[in-house]
Amino acid sequence: MRPLPTQLPKGARIYLPDDAARKRHVESGLLGVFGRWGYREVITPTFEYADVLATGTDADVQENMFKFVDRETGRLLALRADITPQIARVVATRLRDEGKPIRLCYVTNVFRYDEPQVSHYREFYQAGVELIGLEKPEAEVEIIAMAIEGLRALGLDRFQLDLGHPDFFRGLLEEVKAPAARQRELRAALARKDASTLERLVGELAPAAHVGEALLALPALFGREEVLERAAALARNDRSARAVANLAEVYRLLTIYGLADAVLLDLGEVRGFDYYSGTYFEAYVAGFGAALAGGGRYD
Repeated sequence: MRPLPTQLPKGARIYLPDDAARKRHVESGLLGVFGRWGYREVITPTFEYADVLATGTDADVQENMFKFVDRETGRLLALRADITPQIARVVATRLRDEGKPIRLCYVTNVFRYDEPQVSHYREFYQAGVELIGLEKPEAEVEIIAMAIEGLRALGLDRFQLDLGHPDFFRGLLEEVKAPAARQRELRAALARKDASTLERLVGELAPAAHVGEALLALPALFGREEVLERAAALARNDRSARAVANLAEVYRLLTIYGLADAVLLDLGEVRGFDYYSGTYFEAYVAGFGAALAGGGRYD
């Protein structure tokens, strides 16, 4: 009798009974939170035509899609790498006549051809919500409040949400007027919190003095309410100023709801720069080396 092959593809995982039970417990707990906030579950296809899935999907994520050929049509198919563009398309087509705002939630698997790392396999699971048709800062506050409630529902209490707004940095880049390659260098240095490289790049680009001052201040624009005052003084263009004003209103509402203690502001964070159009957040839990949750405005 030949032994059965047991090797899994890189980035795949088996959930044995105890792990599977814990996974279901987490999923049911989060769906309970979403339901209490009035969100309805939606289930989207695991695979679709690659060109359709690519619409609205971040360019880096597109490159990491698992792709294969449809035997019947010859068209390229792909496993979903992100559910948000799928839901946006469903709302724009199947739910276009529904009254706004629309609140939808999901618990599903996604697939990305990434190098496996802590908490991430090539097939991994996401639980989340989409709030469509509410333009006011109350939308961001609702999502953040739900994220905090979700973490607490899972028995987590030592956590922190980092809150930022990509338009603050985008406004500064517009003032720099640098080529795209140099802008990418600035973003990379900022992502690494590499102050010396950032200082060198600002020196080489030689922007207006107030722009250079703001760029060099970005790695230190991290903390609580005082960050908003410092950022407002540095924001000389409309886009950056609007970002600070939006973030200030979100923080004001979080303070009213008693949630501000769980939040730190970070205007020097550039992850999600190509994805989010407004306020975004990432949630970190003590003792875990990666973000456990994240979200933001995606218009």
